Amino acid sequence: MYKHQDQLIFSPSDLTRFMESPFASWMDRFALECPDGKPEQDPDDPLMQALAKRGYAHEEAVLQEFRDQGLSVITIEAEGNKAKTALTVKALKDGYDVVAQARLELDPFAGYADFLVKVSGESHLGDYHYEVWDAKLSTKVKPAYPIQLCCYVEMLEAIQGRRAETITVALGNGCKERLRTSDCFYYYLSLKDGFLEAQKDFSPDSPVDPAESKNWLNWSEEAEAQLIARDHPFQVANITRGQVAKLKSAGIETMQNLAETELTHVPGIHPSVLQRLKDQASIQKDSEGLEHPAFVVLPHGLDEVTGLELLPAHSDSDVFFDIEGFPLEEGGLEYLWGATYFDNDGQRVFRDFWAHDRQQEKEAFEGFIGWAYKRWIKDPTMHIYHYANYEISACKKLMGRFGVCEDEVDQLLRNQVFVDLYKVVKGAIRLGEPRYSIKNVEHLYRGKRDTEVGSGGDSVVVYDNWRTLYELGEEAENWEESEILKSIRDYNIDDCDSTQELTIWLRKQQQANGISYRGRTEVVKPEMPEEISERTILRDDLLEKAEAKRSREPQWASLAENMAWFLEFHRRESKPVFWRRFERLGLSHEELLDDLDCLACCQRTS
Repeated sequence: MYKHQDQLIFSPSDLTRFMESPFASWMDRFALECPDGKPEQDPDDPLMQALAKRGYAHEEAVLQEFRDQGLSVITIEAEGNKAKTALTVKALKDGYDVVAQARLELDPFAGYADFLVKVSGESHLGDYHYEVWDAKLSTKVKPAYPIQLCCYVEMLEAIQGRRAETITVALGNGCKERLRTSDCFYYYLSLKDGFLEAQKDFSPDSPVDPAESKNWLNWSEEAEAQLIARDHPFQVANITRGQVAKLKSAGIETMQNLAETELTHVPGIHPSVLQRLKDQASIQKDSEGLEHPAFVVLPHGLDEVTGLELLPAHSDSDVFFDIEGFPLEEGGLEYLWGATYFDNDGQRVFRDFWAHDRQQEKEAFEGFIGWAYKRWIKDPTMHIYHYANYEISACKKLMGRFGVCEDEVDQLLRNQVFVDLYKVVKGAIRLGEPRYSIKNVEHLYRGKRDTEVGSGGDSVVVYDNWRTLYELGEEAENWEESEILKSIRDYNIDDCDSTQELTIWLRKQQQANGISYRGRTEVVKPEMPEEISERTILRDDLLEKAEAKRSREPQWASLAENMAWFLEFHRRESKPVFWRRFERLGLSHEELLDDLDCLACCQRTS
């Protein structure tokens, strides 16, 4: 948004920002109206800059597609908005097939549409009119996209006298998603009315509560500062926006209120959840100003196996595991599989498996699983420790993607070889921190990190830079010869080492509190039914033959490959259902409350 001759001008993206974050929208207006208030946006996010760079490249690729189709294309380039608008109208009247970077206006909105594409159908322009296209790097249509496009459609309608029947999103995976304008236009009008009403009622003395927005976009530091200044209960670890609203309705508007309340019932919040929130608020208040946060070990030995009861005994073969992923690749690329373990001399060692393309990803997956599985077969008391669910999800995803290591991953999962320390921590301790990420939990057992790469988001940006330089021939493929890859490797080593150090710290708490491991101890190795075994052998045989004949008989190879995967389709398709079932069996009643497919906290009555 900006002001032109004292009139506010909004862009379609202002509208989608309002939809995503009323707080960010209010802050945008506040910064415009009260520059002396010195509100500061977040520093430029390198990840967002990398995404923007890729977005421009994608937009240019779509434009080139139009040119390759032999269509007449014009890109609007002129000095000043007024000249660009006039040039856009002229291009539409001249009947160009594609108008790129078209400047459209309809008070109080104005903006640049990626593409206006000519289609047949009467309009003020003649026997044709234009539809709006937008290039988006995402692989699926997000709710904000059609809203933004509908705003352009309305501005375009003022020129051509006809509302385009469809809008198109050119996605980053090459798909062109066509949507009916009428399916989303009236929601757009309703949202626009709400946005303009909020702008009309704007007052710098009536700020929007950050807790009521799903995210804060580029105002996150300002939002967190406001929450701290107001002692807002949204700072309580693992609280939800819905719970904050229900607490507010009960008169609880600060963390101190929550920590001190004597209420045992708040409508819409289960009593056990309310007690947890009260206790969490209390320990966070007690931790303010301390060098190390306060913590308490939660009760164990109840009906549910939880917390430190999920932590197995030490084994010399234990592995501490962390993956670095690259989400900017379609489908994601798990490019670094890192593992810390101890050698025969008791020295901490790091092993890594790298992947820079799909084939290497398959090889890295097979390499890690094969290595870890052999360690487990040799020592069934061994476990693989990780923090949060990313590593397990990646293994399941790649098992399905490549159809390899299925039996090995199944056995490791069935025998609870993977141990999620996040789940252990959440059930084991109450921590005086606003989050339970490993970076927060580290405050209990280690000092500040000093690696060049500071976070998972940083690693994505750094790896993206490496890929760009590698394609230009300016970077090596291995970490020994690349400072960039070495910095990512050092960060991954630090994550793996931190996971190992957390395990030691948790075992000390386990021992100090007399808590025993109650997880699986016996090894279960289910025999594969003969029918499945035969299908698997036949599948692998067909795949081998398909690969051998791919260069000479590509059609036969493709058919054989499809037939091979059909053989195992239904068995593989059912795996996620069973994975989800076993995952739920390990959740607490409080966690199951948030699962729409489950009942939780039920008590049998007479």
